Amino acid sequence: MKAHLHRYFSLFSGIALAASFTFSGWNLLCFAALIPMMTRIFACQTARELRRETLLFSYGYYMPLLSWIYGIYDMLPFSDGINAFLLVLLTAILPALFGLIMFAATAVFVRVKQSDLWDSSRYALLFCFGEFLMEIVPGFSFPWGRVGTITAVFTPFIQSASLFGGLFLSFLVLLVNGGAAYLIVNRKHINREMISGSVLIICVISLNISYGYLRINRYDYSAEKKTEVILVQGNFSGRRKWVSSPDSMTEKYISLSELAKTDNTQLIVFPETAIAGFLDNDEYLTVGLRKLARNSGSVLVTGINCRMCGERYNSAAAFEPDGTVSEPYFKQRLVPFGEYLPLVPDSAVDGYSGYSAGMVSFPIDTSAGCVGTVICYESVYPGISRKTVRNGAELLAVITNDSWFDNTRALEQHLAHSVLRAVENNRWVVRAANTAVTAVISPTGKITAEAPPYVPCALRSQAGLKSGLSVYGIFGDIIIIPALWLIACGLGEKRRSENVVP
Repeated sequence: MKAHLHRYFSLFSGIALAASFTFSGWNLLCFAALIPMMTRIFACQTARELRRETLLFSYGYYMPLLSWIYGIYDMLPFSDGINAFLLVLLTAILPALFGLIMFAATAVFVRVKQSDLWDSSRYALLFCFGEFLMEIVPGFSFPWGRVGTITAVFTPFIQSASLFGGLFLSFLVLLVNGGAAYLIVNRKHINREMISGSVLIICVISLNISYGYLRINRYDYSAEKKTEVILVQGNFSGRRKWVSSPDSMTEKYISLSELAKTDNTQLIVFPETAIAGFLDNDEYLTVGLRKLARNSGSVLVTGINCRMCGERYNSAAAFEPDGTVSEPYFKQRLVPFGEYLPLVPDSAVDGYSGYSAGMVSFPIDTSAGCVGTVICYESVYPGISRKTVRNGAELLAVITNDSWFDNTRALEQHLAHSVLRAVENNRWVVRAANTAVTAVISPTGKITAEAPPYVPCALRSQAGLKSGLSVYGIFGDIIIIPALWLIACGLGEKRRSENVVP
């Protein structure tokens, strides 16, 4: 039995990495969790072997990581039996799908590896490209489990995301794991090249952390235009949110806002779909919102439904003190089975009415500043926040309904993505959640204020308005460029080998 344990090293690595993202205080484990898998990756001689290791890792990682997916049971529109079957099927299929996407990105590794310490950097680059594909693959994108996101709690470590994005953090984690794995495999043959390479990896990590401390210590909060914000957490959880009266929900949010506002309050933010009615025809609901904005002298940004041209959208809109309402922003990334049915028309399920997806990232220009709204699941996609900031957002407002996560670590996992969006784009993030986690995040990724979970409350705090772009905001995920070069080299090597005459 022990003789065959090494065959499941990649599976064990996946489980350990999932544990580092799932259990509070275990995040540091990510810097060692992948060592067993990397020893197997380095030993792969064929694409078939690499595919096996990648799939084993994917199942070990994603099956426990996505255990919270059973929380969407109540959101599914089918019968109880079909809902249960569908969720079991999803947890079985999704890891395989993600594993195949990752294998597609890393398959050339067996052709470009040189059996030296720098194989760790080669595989790390290809792995990052796989994570990049997880964001852009049509219909199956899901960048929730990016390795770099696990490091969001290490504030000095993540500051380089402002330069190269969250993928660079994944690269560093893979580099550490790969370097350690190579030294373990070749521990009986340590030479000068391996020692110098190890020292270089240590220097890269040290420089990354040093840059982090430098950015944090030199960040000038006094140079920002400050605004007082109120983030309202209504605490309408699970089914209660959809069986409660829209009028009573609206009144709850308004009353919490009125209790917390001061003469200095400039911005009030409600969560995703805080208003269960429709912006275009529920005059009774919007009258209360207009009144709140007028009486408080504050801009109100809220999640609200909207209908346009026969389509239904999960939206965000701003109510101004002068009574005007902004053009709504439509959510672009919808939750499968919750907000739309993949491959199935809505008409196939009695009583089901899904959402349509928006197409454009744009900030809402308000009297309180240019606010980039990011709705729930969209915060997992770096590209959406980056485009919104490039289009002029001075502040990012993440509005979300995470009530169906219940009290699981998925709440903290989702929050971690907002932390990275703040650092990547050099913007304050104000995050209004229905039940948790409601928080204010600085451009250095520091959580400056946080509301207690699962209680109705209004969090009042300060946030800054910023202009200009970070290096990442200008250039994006440039780390995929060397990965594409490696893929080109691998494909070129394959073509040359095919043209060799035996």
